[in-house]
Amino acid sequence: LLDDIARYQPDDAGLLLRRGMLLERMGRIEPALADMAAAARLMPDDAMMLNAYGYTLASHTSRLAEAHRLVRRALEREPDDPAILDSYGWILYRQGSLARARSYLELAHARLPDPEVAAHLGEVLWRQGERERARRLWEDALQADPESQPLRDTMARFSR
Repeated sequence: LLDDIARYQPDDAGLLLRRGMLLERMGRIEPALADMAAAARLMPDDAMMLNAYGYTLASHTSRLAEAHRLVRRALEREPDDPAILDSYGWILYRQGSLARARSYLELAHARLPDPEVAAHLGEVLWRQGERERARRLWEDALQADPESQPLRDTMARFSR
């Protein structure tokens, strides 16, 4: 359906972003990134657009420098947005900057106690040697949202 609509509205950035996010959830990463890149070109100053594209790049590719630039621009536009703070912290973690990542992720989690943010923060805590604190954080988040697949995936990776 989104493909049909996009044929008639090829310059609708919101539509491209929604289709990109759906494609990402379906595991079709390359077409998802193509849609998100097109959306970001159409709306280069939209913080949510920049964040979604940057986070997806950081989560599914090694293009961390590009992801960092995109999310940094989003953060400059919306410095208090917890989703953007989470994305920025996640990218810093993926780049190996654990202390900086932790500060952004703790701030994001304080503002948005979301299970995916908890998964990210817990992963940093784990890598910093605070395994019990990470486990407690994950378990608390799982009690609040037992259906969170990102949280369950993270916990499974670290319980091996």
